[in-house]
Amino acid sequence: MNHSNNKIAKVQATCNSYYTPDETAEILRVVDCSTAIGKRDYAILLIAISLGMRAGDICHLQISDIHWERDEISFLQQKTGNHQILPMTEGIRYALADYLKNGRPDTSCNSLFIKMRAPYEAFSASSALYRILNSYMGKTSIYTEGKRHGMHAMRHSLSSRLLENGTSLPVVTSILGHSSTKVTNRYLWMNTEQLRKVSLEVPYGK
Repeated sequence: MNHSNNKIAKVQATCNSYYTPDETAEILRVVDCSTAIGKRDYAILLIAISLGMRAGDICHLQISDIHWERDEISFLQQKTGNHQILPMTEGIRYALADYLKNGRPDTSCNSLFIKMRAPYEAFSASSALYRILNSYMGKTSIYTEGKRHGMHAMRHSLSSRLLENGTSLPVVTSILGHSSTKVTNRYLWMNTEQLRKVSLEVPYGK
């Protein structure tokens, strides 16, 4: 396959990486939230699906990045170094509270999401989240052939959902944090209330 065909294939794969709200909700439904691992995985997947955060940013989240009093998640993007604030929806709030209270091992590690086996460290690579997502997708009836099915596909699905709901392209670009520095500086503000309205909300647990 030549360079041109490779480029076309990549574009097609990206365009085919959209998952409907029903499909992303199905991913969450198959998570067993009665277990410690399930509580962690549910919170990770809900953040990825509802907020479109990059896998690397989710891996690097610290407990101190969660601002309960303001219902916000505030962090530095690993890819751009820019500060970002995202709204903590009610579903995410409940999922994080359950995970921190009833699922997360007692450890001095400050990372929000950690491995569930001693020595209870942070994930060493974002590929761990890819494996988590795909382990649950494999339990669903979702058809993935010819489609990307990693964490980035969740970002793409959110951006498509936002645009379908009438969110302007600059706002979507700002929310997902994947614009150039010039554009990012121009749109440093973020319409978090608009994101709250279209973020996927599902009842916690089964």
